Amino acid sequence: MKKVFITVISLQARNGLEKLVYHPVGFQFLEKERETSFPIVPVIAEHLDRKEEIEVIAVRFKNQDVADNYQYFLGELKELGIGEEQIKVVEMPENQNNDTIEQVFMDLIRAIPNHSEIRACVTFGTKPISVVITTALSLIDKLLSDVEVDGIYYGEIPRVDGKAKKEEAKIYDMSILMELGGVINQLYEMDFNDPLSSLEQLLR
Repeated sequence: MKKVFITVISLQARNGLEKLVYHPVGFQFLEKERETSFPIVPVIAEHLDRKEEIEVIAVRFKNQDVADNYQYFLGELKELGIGEEQIKVVEMPENQNNDTIEQVFMDLIRAIPNHSEIRACVTFGTKPISVVITTALSLIDKLLSDVEVDGIYYGEIPRVDGKAKKEEAKIYDMSILMELGGVINQLYEMDFNDPLSSLEQLLR
């Protein structure tokens, strides 16, 4: 299976990107002190056993800061031995109207091959784009063949009084929501009288 990694390129000014260590919450990285400006990079680094089967999808807005950050992202991937030929770009205008959202949704789906293990990062970009990616992944198994969503990651830098506590940066895997969705679908198909109570009993 292809190993597909999805990320959004940061909208920050190029000099606003900083390298720091993202500490995983509820799971582990083999390399615990990897510094990066992109939370998806340590996730990719954990899955280099079949490097030739890796494909990266980069969602990026059309502006110069994002173009500069994309070049920096390419540099971090190069350090992992991943070349630009392994990257697909889903580009979008800064206008996030319904037509744009629909187009990005479809472009993202089309960029993912059948027979894929998918891991996505929704740290960067705008809130609508995070929703687009999460929604696409929640429906992907109904549109493509033999696909698995194995991780949805969010990198957080805690702040106190407006100041970033970079040494406490964290990365979360929110794919538990996909698992809950699968359980809920099963309960629905089994036609329980009270599916919510059944779900609550399963989660105890």
